[in-house]
Amino acid sequence: MSGPTGLQPGASAGGAAIDAALYNPASHFQTVDMTVVTNVAWSVSNQALLSRLDVLVAPMVIAKLYWRCVFAGSGNYDIGLYSASGLVLTRIYNLGSTAAPEGGIITITLGTPITLQPGVVYYAAIVCSSTAQQVYSVSGGASDLGVPGYRAVTADTSFPLPASMTLGSGGVLSTGRVPWIAGGPT
Repeated sequence: MSGPTGLQPGASAGGAAIDAALYNPASHFQTVDMTVVTNVAWSVSNQALLSRLDVLVAPMVIAKLYWRCVFAGSGNYDIGLYSASGLVLTRIYNLGSTAAPEGGIITITLGTPITLQPGVVYYAAIVCSSTAQQVYSVSGGASDLGVPGYRAVTADTSFPLPASMTLGSGGVLSTGRVPWIAGGPT
C-alpha cells in the first residue's frame, strides 16, 4: 500500500489545503507523497500514466479518487483503477472522457465503491487528451516497479482508458513522472 508520509492534516502542499482523510494509510492510498510533487505538463497526448498500488494489510474500500490539476487546460481526461494479473491489467473503474477541470484537487465519487484486496496488485491510472493539461507529479528518471514512489508505467494511445492493457517486457516501461493520485472511502 502506498501510504502518505511527511504531512499532517491541515498542512499545505503546492498551495492546496490537505484533507485530513487522505492521510490515513490504513484506509487511503496515495501514489506518491504530495509534498514532493510539482506541476508537470502532460508531455504526450493520449499517453496514460499508471502507478502501482500494493494493498498489504487489509481490504481497502475506495469510494473516491483524487488528483491535482494545476489549471484549466484544454481537452479531456480520464482516471481509473486497474487490477493486475502478471503483465495483464484489467480496468475495474474509470470515469470516462471528462472535460479538463479548473485547477485544484479534483474529487471523483465512484458510483459504487470498490474494495481493493490484500495480495492483489492494482494500478491507479490517469490520461489526458491534450498536452495543455498540467498534473501534479513527481519528476525523475527512475521507473522500477519495485521502488516505492517510482512505480509508474506508460501506455500509449490510451484515451479514454481501455478495458485492458498488457505491460511491456518485464513490466517496466520508462517514464519521467509519477502522477499524484489518491483514493479512499471518504
